[in-house]
Amino acid sequence: MIQSSDWKNSFRDIDIIHNTIWGNSLGANCDGIALIENNNDIVIENNIIAGNSGWGINHSDNESTNISEDYNDIHYDNDGGVRYQISAGSHSFSSDPLFLSEVDPVNLYIERDSPCIGVGKAQTSPFDYGLKSDFDPPNTINLKLMGDPSDVGAYKFIQHGVNQGISMR
Repeated sequence: MIQSSDWKNSFRDIDIIHNTIWGNSLGANCDGIALIENNNDIVIENNIIAGNSGWGINHSDNESTNISEDYNDIHYDNDGGVRYQISAGSHSFSSDPLFLSEVDPVNLYIERDSPCIGVGKAQTSPFDYGLKSDFDPPNTINLKLMGDPSDVGAYKFIQHGVNQGISMR
């Protein structure tokens, strides 16, 4: 949950980028992303949001000044629904992300046939989002992130036996 009611204008920009938000179910209404009492500019991009017991994205107070939601897979299996009081970006979609396993042991890497492969917002540099490195696999940066559309979610598709990164050591 992103809530800044106590510090109403202390946060300026919030970027929620390249995450896999799955399985929030501690209560009946655990949203993937809950935007409550924010007056901020918010970017929600290149995320998979699925399997939560509330909404995928819940913008319940409708106060945020500027929300950009695009290039996300907000799957219909969020119990509350896909979105509440927020418009879908033109590149967002709602498809089963095809995780390797949603049961114990959970593996949120995406399968070869996932609709999340190669449909994210392209980056011109791996540092576009302020990242110092891509930690999966450790100490590499996926060349796919530079110029080509990236994969949606936190875990990029890795084809075993194919070198997809460059060493950052």
